[in-house]
Amino acid sequence: MKISQNKVTGLFCLIFSLFFVYQAFQIETPPSATMDFLGPSGFPFIIGGLMVLCSLGILFISKNEKDDNDDKVGPNELKSLLPYLLLIFLFILIVPFVGMFIGLLLLAFFMIRLIEKGKLLKELAVSSCVAIAVWVIFDLLLNLSMPMWPILFR
Repeated sequence: MKISQNKVTGLFCLIFSLFFVYQAFQIETPPSATMDFLGPSGFPFIIGGLMVLCSLGILFISKNEKDDNDDKVGPNELKSLLPYLLLIFLFILIVPFVGMFIGLLLLAFFMIRLIEKGKLLKELAVSSCVAIAVWVIFDLLLNLSMPMWPILFR
């Protein structure tokens, strides 16, 4: 049985956004914090609520579609996502050891290799640009503390 891509996307987004809202409720107010109307969980709760509304919108759009739509998802289409999910899982596992920069470089490179097999030099250049852009945004512009480099370089 095949179902539409919008239903699958809406359902996954709804589950993720409900989990996000649940996690927003789990954020505790630090004892040293001053009284704030929203508190530390206010902004994540607002974002999660908007995500829930968008997910429901995707689900309602999919109910208005006709059944003869070509955008159907079956077991074969879901199996094609497994290599990408495996790469993301491996990325999460290796980041503490190799750092965000090298991890993103590897993730982008292998995802590009999965999408289309082109010239190796081009794929390395694109994945390097992705890793450099993320480093510039998070480390230099936003000044966020992330494990950008391997443990040996810190």
